Amino acid sequence: MRQLSRVSLRDLLYIVFRDKNRIVLIVLLSLLGAGVWLSFQDSIYVAESRVLVRVGKEKLAGIETMVKDNYNILFQERGQDIHNGLEILKDNRMSYAVLERLKPHMQPAPPPQGWFKRLKYELKAAVGSVKSWAMQPLYWLGFKTELSPEEQAARALKGSLQVEAIEDTDVIRIGFAWPDPQFAALAVNTFTDEFLAQYIRIHENPQSEEFYRDQIAMNQKQLTEAEAALSRFRQSNNISNISLQKEILLRETSEAETRLNEVSLRLEENRLLRDNVAQTLKNGSDWIQTPETRQRAAIDLSALDRQYFELVARRSQLAASMADGAPEMQQIAQRMAQLRQSKGQNLIAILTQNMNAAAQEKALLDALWRDKRSRLAVLDQRTAELGDLERLRGIAETTYLSYKKKAEELRVSDLLSTQKITGVRVISEARAPVEPAAPRRGLILALAAFIGLFLGIGYSAVAEYFNHTFRNADDVERMLGARLLMTVPKVQGSAA
Repeated sequence: MRQLSRVSLRDLLYIVFRDKNRIVLIVLLSLLGAGVWLSFQDSIYVAESRVLVRVGKEKLAGIETMVKDNYNILFQERGQDIHNGLEILKDNRMSYAVLERLKPHMQPAPPPQGWFKRLKYELKAAVGSVKSWAMQPLYWLGFKTELSPEEQAARALKGSLQVEAIEDTDVIRIGFAWPDPQFAALAVNTFTDEFLAQYIRIHENPQSEEFYRDQIAMNQKQLTEAEAALSRFRQSNNISNISLQKEILLRETSEAETRLNEVSLRLEENRLLRDNVAQTLKNGSDWIQTPETRQRAAIDLSALDRQYFELVARRSQLAASMADGAPEMQQIAQRMAQLRQSKGQNLIAILTQNMNAAAQEKALLDALWRDKRSRLAVLDQRTAELGDLERLRGIAETTYLSYKKKAEELRVSDLLSTQKITGVRVISEARAPVEPAAPRRGLILALAAFIGLFLGIGYSAVAEYFNHTFRNADDVERMLGARLLMTVPKVQGSAA
């Protein structure tokens, strides 16, 4: 017995290629079995239709005595409407009603032409006869109840019916699976028509014209009052286009705030620069550089800079021949100190002047910004009031038009003496499907091939596991733990 825990990839490939014929045979047998099974299976075609369940005339029944505050109940039953439709479709009476309409189309089909189709037909008939014969003892003993042909047909129709609610919609999908695509489409359309008829019969209601007449009069009065209040508000507040006014005021407020922030930064910058210059003038002895500011006009003290650097150059020339205590050197140092003091004072004066100008501009801009904000707050308040009035007018108008439309529908319904106004509409009628939905032959054959391959490889692996022969010297050393001393080759034609 081989030790599979030590089997290498080379051994596995050897097993597969050694038994490739056997594996291929098993795969072919699996495909053959699946093909034979598929050849006796009828193609199932699924025809589909979709119906929309919405609020209709039938939902307006019984609300004549309701007050207006309960009107929204019409729009709070969407889930119940869908499930009600599903239960109507699944009801047994629906299957019997459809069966009565489909009986002319459900006659037994004649035997097909062609030997293979005829063979399938006869085999299925024989299997059905054997199954019916085998069920007779169960009927005699009372374990099962024998159904009439009509009951069997109704159950077959119900079993082939597929109904489901499409998620997040008010649509019901109605499907019907049958070997004949034409009959499948006919059955779906018949189920749909019968569903519409049943839905109307179930929701038959008395007339509601009087209720709608009262509601129309009341809502028309509310609409007139809302329009009058809106007109008075526009005239009293001189509002023509509040959206444009608000947009302009918002832009002006934003511009004023931007300018105010810029002036505040400029004021703070000049204050910091002035304090820095004063500190440098007081404590240091180096030349004070002219700072860069946000002012449009730059600070021009280049004359003082030029005089100072000329003195620096002159002092450098004299330093080669004179000592620092020489009178001329002292005069130059004194003059440089005076220039430094003069520049510092000039810078402080200019920066102070800039601060004063920025402070005045900031005060003006702050007042302007506050005025814009105040006007904007008033405009926001008026916008909210105007929005409330327009919303009330819109609600009143929508309610009025809705009641008027429903009343007109009921009036037309009464004049035509019909009950066709319903909350169910057919979105798409069923057509005969072109391609079958089942069985999925390609998938079944692929699964059969996979299963055959799995069984073939599994059989070879198990056979190799119980195989006690050695293929080469490595097998002897690996399994027996001993070195191979000699091998005797097999002579062709000799006995095994």
